[in-house]
Amino acid sequence: PERVPAVTGTAEPVLVIGGGPAGLEAALTLGRRGVPVMLAEAEEVLGGRVSLESRLPGLSEWARVRDWRLHQIGKLANVEVFPASRMTVEDVLATGAPHVLCATGSRWRVDGRGRTFPGGVASYADPRTLSPEAVLSGGRPAGPVVIFDDDNYHLAAGLADLLAAEGLAVTYVTAEGRVADWAGYTVEQAGLHRRLLERGVTIITGHSVAALEPGAARLDCAYTGKSQRIACEGFIPVTSREPQDALWSALDGKGLATLLRIGDAAAPGLIAHAVHDGHRAAREMFGGETLVLRERVILSGRDARRPGRP
Repeated sequence: PERVPAVTGTAEPVLVIGGGPAGLEAALTLGRRGVPVMLAEAEEVLGGRVSLESRLPGLSEWARVRDWRLHQIGKLANVEVFPASRMTVEDVLATGAPHVLCATGSRWRVDGRGRTFPGGVASYADPRTLSPEAVLSGGRPAGPVVIFDDDNYHLAAGLADLLAAEGLAVTYVTAEGRVADWAGYTVEQAGLHRRLLERGVTIITGHSVAALEPGAARLDCAYTGKSQRIACEGFIPVTSREPQDALWSALDGKGLATLLRIGDAAAPGLIAHAVHDGHRAAREMFGGETLVLRERVILSGRDARRPGRP
């Protein structure tokens, strides 16, 4: 992926809005193709979700996704970086860039919408409710804290680990049968589960947080439907993420030659998905080559059936 086709002739400027994993990769790839790039990031620190999630226990090396790309971008004279530059429609048009990539990311929902409750949970609209971003940015709930993991990857478990390490009483609730169930696909599940046990986090599996009530959270069993109530003065739902694509929508019809959503602004996923989407968009612009994933057969069917083969 470091070898990308140069643009033939004079390339028109591209404005990349958002300095998270998709925006950084898009700006770097376009820069390597010889395109003049302006990269605008709303926050003072670039990195987007990478900068937040790398603050969780054990994930500091995730910041390399940001740091390596920023270092490489720093070598390119044709890429300008503008931190603390929250863009409006007027700001975008004032740059004069005819091509715009919106890498504005996504935010965790606090209304409960997710796998368990597709329509959300009305009682989550409560002063006790904090988003994961709020916690990772320094906000702290009162204790005891209830974390509802409807995402089932690393984030909810990481938040429980973080807050328990600070001395808060934390209860981790999931409708699955174990902590961070999806992390079983990434060989992280056992480590995450062990850390919560070592921190003294109360783990309740097979339940969902069906409602917030005064001083309590109501948990419903995923199998029997029976309810129980546990003390709750702080609540963090980790359910699903909503694309932040309002600027992209507002720019539609403004006469731009190119207007694309990329990364989490188009479809929230893993950090790797965002990086891939940013690279794909940058590689395919200006008549570049289409990014094709090739699968190479390592073992033939006949060899796979041979006795003694792993």
